[in-house]
Amino acid sequence: IIEGVLEGIYFEGEGTIIYPPESIEEKYVGYISVDQPNGQGKIYYKDSTTWIYAEGTFKDGEHEQVTYYQKNGTVVKGSSVNGAYQGYIEAEYGPESDYKSYSGYSANSKMQGYGRLIYISGDIYEGHFVENLRSGFGTFYFSPDSIAEGSLTKVEGVWTNDALTGQAKLFINDGFLAYSGQVVDGLRNGIGTTFFDGGVWIGEHIDDQVTGNGKFLYDDGGFYEGFVVVGEYQGPGKLYFPENNETYIGNFDNGILEGEGEFYNGDWRYNGNFKDGLFDGSGKITLADGESYFATYKEGKYQGELD
Repeated sequence: IIEGVLEGIYFEGEGTIIYPPESIEEKYVGYISVDQPNGQGKIYYKDSTTWIYAEGTFKDGEHEQVTYYQKNGTVVKGSSVNGAYQGYIEAEYGPESDYKSYSGYSANSKMQGYGRLIYISGDIYEGHFVENLRSGFGTFYFSPDSIAEGSLTKVEGVWTNDALTGQAKLFINDGFLAYSGQVVDGLRNGIGTTFFDGGVWIGEHIDDQVTGNGKFLYDDGGFYEGFVVVGEYQGPGKLYFPENNETYIGNFDNGILEGEGEFYNGDWRYNGNFKDGLFDGSGKITLADGESYFATYKEGKYQGELD
């Protein structure tokens, strides 16, 4: 049913369209051309579980640029086709939502493609979506209200099924790059580089910890190469101190060389036992000219030469 000005065989100008009983649309009030909504107008819904009404610009009956008012308090600017949002939209969410706003692309009323989502918490995600899930490359900014000293401020990388999984970069206070490498569910897992005050770790990570094989490179030129557990030297490894050109090779326990190991500094070499990181027990001393002998140590102190 159409109420308005009939010009020839079509209604033209301002008027009202009453939709049939099976339609979720109750009526349209606004400009009409060729018996269809054309121009500025407003559609009221009767049986929709989502919308109360929509107002904006219509063309040949299609929703060209319309603002939709939903029953849950959400307001969406954009367009819809067959009852679903399509293309670029801007949404302000209702009070019961976890989201504050979204601006970006949609398909079938779901976030799809590139967009910017702001959460009620103040967190922000900018990147790609697939059916409302963060998927593809994106950046997540943590709300300043939730950032503690040394905690993450921003993460960026590849998202899969709403989780940061793949190659990523993690940033902490003042934009400091804390990690670059593989992550699973937002945690460091796999090969990557952890940056810290005084150096970097290049190697394996497990459950967000520096654990596995790799190499510590220190700003003073020193390094450790080998196995670590939660950032501590643990197991076989090699430790170099540049100040005195000292190198230790052997088995480490909680960051300290224990058991059979080797020390050298360019002037002489020790192959023998260590305890608490010190020469302890018997060992072989080899000088730079190739001369060698056996000696004993206790708690790092020379005890004498063995026959």
